[in-house]
Amino acid sequence: MIKVSINEDDDDVVVAVEAETKWKRIKRKIESATPIIALGVYIILGYFGYWHPGWIVFLSIPLVPMILNLFGGSAKKNFMSVLTIVITIAYLIVGTCFHLWHPAWVMFLLIPIFSIFLDE
Repeated sequence: MIKVSINEDDDDVVVAVEAETKWKRIKRKIESATPIIALGVYIILGYFGYWHPGWIVFLSIPLVPMILNLFGGSAKKNFMSVLTIVITIAYLIVGTCFHLWHPAWVMFLLIPIFSIFLDE
């Protein structure tokens, strides 16, 4: 697949052509298959009576693209992916161990705040 973008700056017109690499195609296919795989794993776990802890497999839907973006992305994307994963894990630990689900959700506000300040 070829991606073409046109940028018009005052009197200049810049045309950029970017070919989709093999890694990007593989990454896109993995990201697309993740929800279906997560649902299948959840149903299998539920069949064996693990409906409640099984919901955790749905966290793979946002985590897989974040982890895949760590390879070959820009420094900002890499940092934001790691930050999102760390905040999600911290939220689950604080909520599970200390039962502070309500005040801990505020941690998720750090994600857009960092994104705004790191905008190029």
